[in-house]
Amino acid sequence: MALLISTGIPTLMASPNSVTMPGQAVNSTSAPLAVTIANGGTGPLTVSSVALGGANATDFAIANNGCMGASVAPQGSCPVQLTFTPTAAGARNAVLTIASNAPEAPPVTLSGTGLVSDIGLGATAINFGDQKVGTQSPAQTIAVTNKGTAPMKMGATTAIGTNANEFALTDGCKDNTVAPGAGCSIGVVFMPAGAGARSAKLTVANDSGLSQNVTLSGNGTAPMVVTMPDPVTGITLREANKPQEITIINQGTASLVLGQVTVVGVPPEVGRRFQAVPACGGQLPPNGGSCKVAVTYIPAGLTDTLTCAKAALVISDEL
Repeated sequence: MALLISTGIPTLMASPNSVTMPGQAVNSTSAPLAVTIANGGTGPLTVSSVALGGANATDFAIANNGCMGASVAPQGSCPVQLTFTPTAAGARNAVLTIASNAPEAPPVTLSGTGLVSDIGLGATAINFGDQKVGTQSPAQTIAVTNKGTAPMKMGATTAIGTNANEFALTDGCKDNTVAPGAGCSIGVVFMPAGAGARSAKLTVANDSGLSQNVTLSGNGTAPMVVTMPDPVTGITLREANKPQEITIINQGTASLVLGQVTVVGVPPEVGRRFQAVPACGGQLPPNGGSCKVAVTYIPAGLTDTLTCAKAALVISDEL
């Protein structure tokens, strides 16, 4: 009489049978998530392989395989830990397959989303227009936003180019991590050091992989004083206390703000014997604004003489 011994049949069960990994920044690795392989049958379960397949299999990895080669008793279990490292943005999918001595091998579907940051700028070019040399313009603000789905790490914003040192920055983005949909701002002012067209370029550093630049431009303006008579030949004062006129003309591109109009000479006492009285005050507009100045020689006394002395009219511009 033959004796029949039943060894039981293992049943492979996976929990969960569908895994959705949290959204993960592209080329970064998630924390591990576990899939539990259980034996719901009556015989020992022997796992011979655990493998990844599917469209984006390489975006998922088995971080720890506690089931490989194990003999899992009925009602027992073992863990498989998975990580997600998306190589591109958007939906990523794979399948985890477990081979064993169980009659059936239900697959575990894997999914995740690759996230990327995407920098957006409120302006790609700023023209400050005319600005008087040596003065500072009002600040212009560049809004920076993260249009992507992953946090964006900001670096330093720098100005480069021929006139980079004439544009000053207030970097409110440097070293910040900007969440999706959030933003930061960069302030820029223009301080021309010379007349004429000035330009530079801002580079906004970030980890989105997208190079972003802002073109900066402006025009430095300055007054240019011309006098009549000619400043080289000048005028000759032959009589004391009798004023002669000099016309000041602003042929520059910025207003001339009249400060002091004085006479200096060598030695200094020579200059003190002249009096210069402008017939105007305030500003001389650019491109031809003019003002007359009466210059008078005032002797120090009745017997004062001034032989072949020279002096110069000095016109100061108050910025």
